[in-house]
Order: sequence, then structure tokens, then C-alpha cells
Amino acid sequence: MTPVAPLTLVVGGTGRVGARVVERLIERGGGGVRVMARDASSEGAKKLASMAGVQVIQGDATRAEDCARACEGTSAVIACFGAQRIARLSDVLAVDGSPEREAAHPRNVNYGAVETLARCAADAGCARFVRVTGMSVGYPAFDWIAVLLNVVLSMTIQWQLAGEIAIRKICREAKNGMKYVIVRPGNLSDDEECAKDETGNRRVLLGSGDAHVHAGKVSRNDVADVIVEALGRSQCENVTLSVAGSVTPSGGMRTELVWDPARGMHWQTVELEKTVSEGTSYLDDRMWRAVVPDSDELKPKPHRRYVAMFLALVAGISVLLANAAVSLARALFF
Repeated sequence: MTPVAPLTLVVGGTGRVGARVVERLIERGGGGVRVMARDASSEGAKKLASMAGVQVIQGDATRAEDCARACEGTSAVIACFGAQRIARLSDVLAVDGSPEREAAHPRNVNYGAVETLARCAADAGCARFVRVTGMSVGYPAFDWIAVLLNVVLSMTIQWQLAGEIAIRKICREAKNGMKYVIVRPGNLSDDEECAKDETGNRRVLLGSGDAHVHAGKVSRNDVADVIVEALGRSQCENVTLSVAGSVTPSGGMRTELVWDPARGMHWQTVELEKTVSEGTSYLDDRMWRAVVPDSDELKPKPHRRYVAMFLALVAGISVLLANAAVSLARALFF
């Protein structure tokens, strides 16, 4: 294992994942940690600043000058921030991009700020750039989870994907050969660890590339472990990691929903990909043996199209229900 970077920048370090990352970096030793926080006077920022080896500076990831200043002298950058904005109809219908001009819009945070930070990291000569997104970023645009998240959270999955694409492009063009690590966790939990299985052992899954990993509940502690472990492992260069928990041993198998003309939609049991590992701890070296670099080209997906189709379907059903209600009222009272 390669040593942890002498100075690591964590953006989003006061968040529930970021704070755990900072703690683990300090526990591991070998270098200092710099945290860029939007409010350096917050309780979370003060708590981090009180830790030996942690420096907290004020800054906003949407501002290039703040990112450039924060990246100075660092060897690795960890970006574990994201936008949480409830959607408005204009997010889907607007063609002039007006809602996306808001500072807190996912376009400006999950994409714009990530692109800015990655570019500043490359300019500063950083060796690694780690970004935390979500497992739904790898889902097809028509997947119901991706559609619902886009509907509720202002097209957040579309912009998370755009951020990942930007990171890959910047790393390809970086003169110093900066490498990226994308961490896509499943359903995040504040539990100390993932639920235990029937044998009394907890199960965690780690997949790389485009491997299919069920988005089971995973502890933020485990996600922090993955981030710090990946930062220090030589095989984690230009990789996308899917992280999840499982309440039962898989036996090397998984189920997936498939379609064929004869049977229609049905569940099918298939083997786990060779790039998926199952174990009880991400600190176990065996969990990382199957990790391979990304070989696919990440491209934009038609998220907005399927969100529009979903909203049209909801509107159509609403009209039918309203008409049915009016007809029933007329039959009963007129």
C-alpha cells in the first residue's frame, strides 16, 4: 500500500461522510488534512479544527479562487459534497437554464463546482482526486430510482453524472497525470456498521467499473473507510467503486429484473461479476484484489427525457382521475 498523501484536502469535511473521512485520515497518520468549509465558524468546523493535524479554511467550491487557494500544496483532494435541493417544475421545463443559475442548484454544485475543483486540483499538481456520488449515477436513465431522484432533487443524478464525466476528462488532460477515484455508495446509513447476516457477520460489497452491485444499505463509516483505503492503494487509479451492504451472504450470486418476449418481466439469478468482492470489512486486503481501472467511456444519459415522460404520465393519470371524480359526482348528485 502506498502512503497517504502528505496533505489531503477534504471538501465537504463537515458533512456526515466528510467528517468521518477526516477522522480516519488523522488516525492513519502520515500527513495533514485541510478542510474547506463554507462556514468555518460552524460547530462542525470548530470540532474538526480542534483535532491535531487538521486545518480548516473558509471557502465555497463554486468559486474558482477558493478552490485554487484550498488546493495549494495538496497531494490529494476528496470531494464529498453535494446539492440537496427540492425540485421545481421549471427544472425540467425551462429551456433557458434559469433555475440552474441558483448557487445551490445541482448543476452548479454536483457538476460546476466539481469540475472547478478538479481543474484546480490538476493545476496544483495533485496526484489523486476522489469524488463521492451515488450508485444511482450508474443506473440507466429510465431506472425508476434514477427517475424519482431526478424528479425530486432537481435532476441531481444527471448533474452527478456530468460531474463524473468532467473529472475523467480533466484527469486525461492533466499534465501531471492526476488519477481519479469515484466512490458510488448505495443507501447511506448512520449505523455504526452494516446489518449483520444470519451467521452474525456483516456483509459488505465492493464492485469496480460497471459491475452490478445491489444498492443495499451501507454505513457512512464504511464509505469513509473505502475513501481512505482507495486513496492509499496503488491499484485505485482511474477507478469507479460501488459500495454497498447486504443482510445475507450472496453465495456469489445476485438477482436482476430482465425482460424476454416469452416470459415478460421476471427475476433472473446470475453470478456476481469477477470485479465484485464480498466480505466483512473494507480494511481487508482481499476486498481490493478484484478492483480494475475503468475501461468504459462514460457518456451523458437522456435523464431529462425520462423525467418528462414520467411527469407526462402522472399528469395524464391525474386528468383521468379528475374526470372520473367529476363523472361520479354528477351521477350521484345531479
